[in-house]
Amino acid sequence: MASIRRRNGKWQVQIRRTNQPSLSKFFIQKSDAERWSRMIESKLDEEGLLPDTNILKCHTLSDLITRYLEQMTPKKRGHGPESLRLKKIKRHRLASCRLIDLKSATVNGYVEDRIEKVCPATVALEVSLLHHIIETAKLQWGFPFQDNPIKNVHRPGKPGLRNKRLEPDEEQLLFEGCNGSTVTYLKPIIVIALETGMRRGEILRIEHSHINEPLRTLRIPLTKNGHHPRVIPLSNEASTTLLGAYTGRSERLFPVSPPMPFDWPGRG
Repeated sequence: MASIRRRNGKWQVQIRRTNQPSLSKFFIQKSDAERWSRMIESKLDEEGLLPDTNILKCHTLSDLITRYLEQMTPKKRGHGPESLRLKKIKRHRLASCRLIDLKSATVNGYVEDRIEKVCPATVALEVSLLHHIIETAKLQWGFPFQDNPIKNVHRPGKPGLRNKRLEPDEEQLLFEGCNGSTVTYLKPIIVIALETGMRRGEILRIEHSHINEPLRTLRIPLTKNGHHPRVIPLSNEASTTLLGAYTGRSERLFPVSPPMPFDWPGRG
């Protein structure tokens, strides 16, 4: 049975059961205290023991992020950017919040703070990542979250798709800028992007063995979805550029992370 008593001007409810952590809560109205006690006791009768939430009092969001960085992030293809994103979140005051105190309103405050500094798409990615961290902690690590507090957090809307295409004179201006750059492989990369529509990551992973010179095709073994490779035909310009970029000093045609001062041309 629940114990309801007057204490410090409020009504305190205490529920004690064998092998069950003691539950206690204060209410201003006695009727609210009685209603809550009936609800909890009914839940105990139907579902059995409630999870011990003491672990949520002893750990912070930063603890979960650290564990996620060590166990989950290294398994992902995008582990580099995700690692940087998580370390950025750890430096925010939100990371010091105890898990027991982590609420949607708390994370919404983080969203409002971040939206003043970065674009909405970045904030939406961070919120999605936090949601997955809590789900992982709940389903795989045994943290007794009743609900995911990130589920109802407002996620900024993503901007509309871009539909920018190069104007007739812009391509020439682009190549003139490349000619004045100290990055010698910048122009070949842009030519391949324009001729094939390949993504930046795909271009940077091109190796000489991927090129079929007689058939003028290029095999992309690792695509964005990570499941199926694909083969794309090469125009004369793309084929000439690829073969000309190969120096013979290494299998990879381009450095892994060349500096890119602008976004890819021709992307929609």
